[in-house]
Amino acid sequence: MRRASALVLLLLLIPSLLALASVSGEVAGDIVFSSDSISLSSNNPTEGDDLDMTITLTNDANVEASGVQISLHPDSTANAAFHSETVVVPASGFLQIGATWLSVPFGTHLVVLQVTHSSETASVNRSFSASGLADLVITSLQISPATGMHTNDLVNITCVIKNQGNAAAASSHLLLELDGILLAELSVAMLPTNQTVQVLTSFNAPSSGVHELIATANSQSADGVTESDSSNNNNVQPVQFTVIPDPDYHHHPQSDPDVLVSSATGALAGPWTVSGQILRMGGEGDTSIEVAISVVEAGGDRLVRLFFVNFSEAEPLASWSESLTTQELQISDPGDYTLLIDIDPDDMVAQSIPFNDVTTTTLTLHAEPNVVVSGFAPASSSTVMPGDPVSFNVTVTNVGILAVFGSLHATFDGTQLTSKLGLALPPGSESTYTFIATASGDANEVLQFISTWEASEGSYDSASDDNTATGSVTLRTDLRLRFLQGTESWSPNPPLRLGETYSYTIDIISDDGSGTETFTCLDHTHGKEFGTRTLTFSESGDSATMLCEFTAERTGSFELYVLPDGDTVAAWTSPWSVTASGVVVQNEGGSGWGGILLLFAGALFLGGVLLAAVVLTRAGESDAERETYDYCPACEGELTGEEDQCPHCDFDLLEGLSQFHDCEECEASIPDLMEHCPYCGATQDISDYYERRVRKEVPIASDPEPEETEEGEDEDDDEIVLGTEDFSEQLESMGWSEEQYESEWDDQLSRAEVELDEAAAWHTTQKELTEEESEDTITETSLRRSVEEEQVDLDAMIGKKDERRHLLDEQVDLTASDADIRADIYDITGEDGVLPGDVVKVDMAPDSMTGGEGMKETRDDIDFGVGDDTPVSKGPSPSEGSREKQRRTPSRRKRDGDDSDAS
Repeated sequence: MRRASALVLLLLLIPSLLALASVSGEVAGDIVFSSDSISLSSNNPTEGDDLDMTITLTNDANVEASGVQISLHPDSTANAAFHSETVVVPASGFLQIGATWLSVPFGTHLVVLQVTHSSETASVNRSFSASGLADLVITSLQISPATGMHTNDLVNITCVIKNQGNAAAASSHLLLELDGILLAELSVAMLPTNQTVQVLTSFNAPSSGVHELIATANSQSADGVTESDSSNNNNVQPVQFTVIPDPDYHHHPQSDPDVLVSSATGALAGPWTVSGQILRMGGEGDTSIEVAISVVEAGGDRLVRLFFVNFSEAEPLASWSESLTTQELQISDPGDYTLLIDIDPDDMVAQSIPFNDVTTTTLTLHAEPNVVVSGFAPASSSTVMPGDPVSFNVTVTNVGILAVFGSLHATFDGTQLTSKLGLALPPGSESTYTFIATASGDANEVLQFISTWEASEGSYDSASDDNTATGSVTLRTDLRLRFLQGTESWSPNPPLRLGETYSYTIDIISDDGSGTETFTCLDHTHGKEFGTRTLTFSESGDSATMLCEFTAERTGSFELYVLPDGDTVAAWTSPWSVTASGVVVQNEGGSGWGGILLLFAGALFLGGVLLAAVVLTRAGESDAERETYDYCPACEGELTGEEDQCPHCDFDLLEGLSQFHDCEECEASIPDLMEHCPYCGATQDISDYYERRVRKEVPIASDPEPEETEEGEDEDDDEIVLGTEDFSEQLESMGWSEEQYESEWDDQLSRAEVELDEAAAWHTTQKELTEEESEDTITETSLRRSVEEEQVDLDAMIGKKDERRHLLDEQVDLTASDADIRADIYDITGEDGVLPGDVVKVDMAPDSMTGGEGMKETRDDIDFGVGDDTPVSKGPSPSEGSREKQRRTPSRRKRDGDDSDAS
């Protein structure tokens, strides 16, 4: 028994002994760790690298260890931790924590791990070594000379580079920049640790001013020199130096341009004096500089003269002047020439600003002055009466730099006018002179005015082809004419027909004065002239005949204008229409009471026609409900008249029935649906305007099968349904007898068979017709037939005048129940209605649910052949037969009088 207890105790102690045996580090509370718990990503990092590490903590207890504080310190716990946090370690488990030591320094270092748990603190460490890097810096940068330098002087540079890093630096490069711009980049040999090297170079001093020099070590990354610190490669203090400016020679501004050109007064071709000033900025003592004058040409500048300008300490501004002739300049054509003045053209003198040495000026070789007379001399009035004064203005311009002298002569209608003598025109001036003359001559005569400039002896005028001005006026008279409307005539007589030649004449009388007038015949509609004719009127009351001859070339509107050239009379117009057929077209306009009376009579006639058309075209209610468009123009499907879209082919009726086109013969706008033009009768091909469509086939739904009765009785397919048992009684209650209904049925059926035979024969005849015969066929419609049957006289419809009544609103309250008024309305409209006192017969509605086929809601005439073994066939009732309509095509219907051959 004791042995068993000892064995159990030993088994319980084994885990504890194993745990104690596994501990080879530090313990803080329940946390076990050692130096091996610190795992480094690299045992030999490079200076400046970031060192990653992993920390492993083990929980030796069977419960979770919370609130475990860890911290990592560089070299000692006395140094600030580079990583710290509080973690939870699972029971009987471990936890790994990542940390990073940023930019480790050169040398051997320790990573110290400190752990605190359950108020117990312990620490371990792990050592490593970091290799070193080079570090290149500029320790000195000097230039020689440091002061007193001028542009392009040689400047020496001395630069000292040191490697203050922990490793040798391979060969590298040194960058020198002047004012931020690359000056030079030099090679530097390998440099051991804590060693220096001196780099020497030189450059030419830039332009005058303050400049800055900067040096940068290890400037090329391609050299592969890695430094522990690359931010200290530039010299700490840039070297600044000043370049003293060179003297600058430039043209001194004295006017615009800088160089002046002058010549003697009145000189057209020189000589010219060219003068200017040159200023020396900077410089010392007495100096001189060369100046060149050149003529600018397209092929290059041509040198004319070289001369020197001298300067002194006391006089930095020097003036110069040169005289040039046309021979030296080698110019002969009048115009402007550009002279170029260049300081130091061969760049022999150092200057601080070399780009301000050139300037230009203009030299003008003047042409001989020219006197230009305006080509047109405007008159005070374009038309004058004989004996009236008229004035002409002549403008003379002196195109030159010298004054000119001369005289201005003029003639009017060949008569010499008073000349303007001793005229003087200053340089570049313009003057206007006026000549006054008296008009005389025949009516409509054009009087010419001519004025010429004549230069005085010794005066300039380089061209004589621009010395003349001309003008004109037209004489008008007091002639007043009038067209005699009653004398106009046509040959042949109207109406005007296409292709025929006509002569139109009308007399014109002189109401006042005498003279001549020219008239033009014009087709105003198309802007075509037919000719002109000049008529002479010797005295007041004298008359002449105007003749216009033309050929009618187009149909439609035609306006003949007789236009006078002068203002003796207003234009005469005669509007007509040209037609291609024999339709009579009346004159559309008139200039007197005859035209007004004709228009008034036409208006009365049209009003009567309109009233008669309203009455004669009235149709009955059953036939008038559908008018022009009874069938679809695309598929000829029958329409009710209210569809927006054809139910047979989906054609858009609103758009299709509102289409119009221009007739090719008379150019009138007509609906696309019309087969003949209502204006000229020309045949229209409606297939060009409507796409032919095929009507949709709608299958006829079969009658639903009757439901089986609850008893499940078998149906007899051969059984004939004869109707209700009391059918004869129901017919008698509606005013019919069986014999009467049967005879009515037979009559309607016979009539329908005849109509079907006639329709079939008509279709056969239509197929055999030729295209020309089919176009002349007139379709008989129910609407046309009803119109012809119901035509009544307007007086017969309204009644006698003494029998008509007129009710005022204050006399009677008009309501729909007024029997007298309703009776009048029925008489006028032809409708049927019930009036008070009428006997109304009420039919009994049959009960359609008593059995058999029953009765329809509408009244039908049905014949039941009891003795016949065949099934009863359905036919149209008397009421339905009266509503039958014949099919009509969308062709334009003709009246009876239009085609005597139609049948």
